[in-house]
Order: sequence, then C-alpha cells, then structure tokens
Amino acid sequence: MCWDVKGKQMEMEDQKKVNQYISKFQLIPHHSQPGNLMGDIFIGPEENVNENLFVGGKRSVTTAIYYMILEKAVTQFNHLKSVKYWQYCDGSPQHVALIDMEKNILEEVILGDPLIHADLAQRLNKKLFQIIPVLPIQWIGSRLVNQRSFSLITCTVTPGFDMRDFSVLTLAESKTRFPDLANNIEKFFNG
Repeated sequence: MCWDVKGKQMEMEDQKKVNQYISKFQLIPHHSQPGNLMGDIFIGPEENVNENLFVGGKRSVTTAIYYMILEKAVTQFNHLKSVKYWQYCDGSPQHVALIDMEKNILEEVILGDPLIHADLAQRLNKKLFQIIPVLPIQWIGSRLVNQRSFSLITCTVTPGFDMRDFSVLTLAESKTRFPDLANNIEKFFNG
C-alpha cells in the first residue's frame, strides 16, 4: 500500500518509512483524528473495573496501539478516564501540550529521542521526554516539530482503551472550558 502524502512535500526517505510502517503495522485512519493513523499492538484480557468511573464495569487490562501523525495533521486534545503512555518511536519529535484540569494549567513538552532531540528541546526551552504518562486529570494534544515529516509513537492505556471513555475537545469547547489557556490551545488545532 502506498500512502499519498498531502502536498507531496514529505522527504522521500520519510515517505518510504511511512509506507513501510503502514504496511508492517497495518495502520488505518484514526476514527476521530484526521491525518493520523493507528494500528493495534495488544489487547489484554478483560477485568472488572470501577463502575462509577467506567461505563459497563469491564475493560481490557491494557491495550496498546501504534499511532502515526502525518505532516501538518495534529492530534486534537483528547482525554481518557484511564492512564495512557505515549512513547516516541521514530520520525519527527512532537510538540505536546498537557492540560491539567485540576490546576487549569497547560504545559508544553517535546516527545522525542533524548539522544537525538536534546539540542532541539534546549533551544525551545522545553522538557524532553521519550515516554509521557497522561493522567485521567489531563487532556493531551500534539503537533509535529517538522511538519514535512511524520511521527510514530506507541500509546499504551491501562485499564484498556474503550471508546466510551474517550473525549475530544473542540476549539469552541476549549475557549469555554479553558478561557485562560485559549491562545496556547489554539495552535494545537491549526498545526
């Protein structure tokens, strides 16, 4: 399968990697994040969970997916009732924003390889992480540092991902819900 990258601006080497990853990991378009691809890695056995938090009272122990962002696509702010871990694998590092709902603060960090992207993080005056834990009190959004590239990460969720626990924040909602953070949030909607 050959992925037709928007605008044909992606470097040939990156284009080759994207096509290889799509084929190897059977990546498909993400259900709610345009320009992003995903593919299952692992879905664990089901267990009982707190019915007050999780509709239905059962979730997989854990789930894991590959997640790819292409070029100028963004990962819109999203929230889960579970803890999730984003781990950088390959491609461009990402600008990641975490909104703490309890403290009403937004922190921007870089998700990338500490051996390759340390200078970039230092120039941007941002913390660099290869793995980012995202707590149930946080929203997460991201965009690529190099918008002519791609980024491949894994996302592990515990208790496992269930669409009933997933929320996406629209730009209009962000302005109402987080008015003090609106300017910082908006750049993650526009890439």
